[in-house]
Amino acid sequence: MKISKRLRFIINEIENDSIVDIGTDHAYVPIAAMLKGKIKKAIACDIKNGPLEIAKKNIVAHGFQNQIKTRISNGFDNILIGEANTAVISGMGGFIICDILNRAKNILPFFEQLIIQPQNNIYYVRKLLHANGFAIKNEIFLYQQNFYNIINAHREKDILYDEKDYAVGKILLQNNDTLLKKFLLLQTQKLLHIKNYNKEADKFYKLYMEALECFVQK
Repeated sequence: MKISKRLRFIINEIENDSIVDIGTDHAYVPIAAMLKGKIKKAIACDIKNGPLEIAKKNIVAHGFQNQIKTRISNGFDNILIGEANTAVISGMGGFIICDILNRAKNILPFFEQLIIQPQNNIYYVRKLLHANGFAIKNEIFLYQQNFYNIINAHREKDILYDEKDYAVGKILLQNNDTLLKKFLLLQTQKLLHIKNYNKEADKFYKLYMEALECFVQK
């Protein structure tokens, strides 16, 4: 099964043999993870019946109907404690992911790992992961027609982050990620024209410029 570079990076970060894929769409992540031998079982969840029916067909086509179960669920609403060790939430807006995490406070402590790929507003996702007791152990920044962040978080206390780290990713800065530098240069050019009229734009313009100075110093 051919999958995108983004999904390949997500699957590579899986560290446990059981996952729940929130917003599974066509179940590409659990199927590919099974094919690669990364997992032994999975729950593929979606809020809509349409995508879940396609997911079921894909799962059966690959012969994984006994290992991958499908379930209608709004976020973690229909997930039980102990059903999986890793949760994958990808391809959604950052605020939607924050809402999913906020509504799952009772079950989140029972997950060892979260793999999060927000489409935007990643600053708020990083903050919420820390607020819920998750440490960002790895972060990947890649380009595939768009820029994507993939966050690998574990259930433990993290090192201290400042506002700049939340805005751009502490690990990416420490790694001197050249793709991140390109992204920051593009973003500051965009924000330059609106920062005087928008407080949010001004805030991130300053944080991105501060991050760019770290590259200069290196």
